[in-house]
Amino acid sequence: MKKLIMTVLLVMAMCIGAHAESYIGLFDNLEGTTCYGNTEIYVTKTVHVLAWLDPDIQSVTAVEFSILNLPENGDGGVLSQIWASPLTIGYLGHRFSLAFMTPHEGPLVYLGSLLFYPTSDTWIGREHQLMVREAQDSGTLAVVDQSYATLEVEGGSYRFNCSEYQTCDCRDSVPTEDISWSSIKALY
Repeated sequence: MKKLIMTVLLVMAMCIGAHAESYIGLFDNLEGTTCYGNTEIYVTKTVHVLAWLDPDIQSVTAVEFSILNLPENGDGGVLSQIWASPLTIGYLGHRFSLAFMTPHEGPLVYLGSLLFYPTSDTWIGREHQLMVREAQDSGTLAVVDQSYATLEVEGGSYRFNCSEYQTCDCRDSVPTEDISWSSIKALY
């Protein structure tokens, strides 16, 4: 019975992974292809917040997430925010929600931009990684689609001053491709 339950759970994980293409990420460009970049003091660095949508999701009406590891405003630099809608609530490092007055069509939806203005080399150091994660108190990392259904998505990451660009991955989740039929058969 235990093997049967494990088999069902593994098959379900594979199915969920196949449909879990949607995520909210942080990117160096508006095309959503580069999730790393370098900083220089006294030069503004723009990081875009984008939602990549599964082909089944036509548009987005709202999102909820948090961004972890943001540098604090102060002597080392200033972080400014620009959002694609005035309908925002919360704080990025804890729980942030953004709603649109009309649905925004995918597959790539611009949510906003973060502008980092370092005045010190130590404000954002080497290998500094930002991570899109669940809202801290609600545990929600989601988009609301055109039918107003809340859909859980994954979070991406962004790395400043990356020393090896091959290691700077936009998504740091475990791929479901690692689950194979041979691993399921091995249970029997």
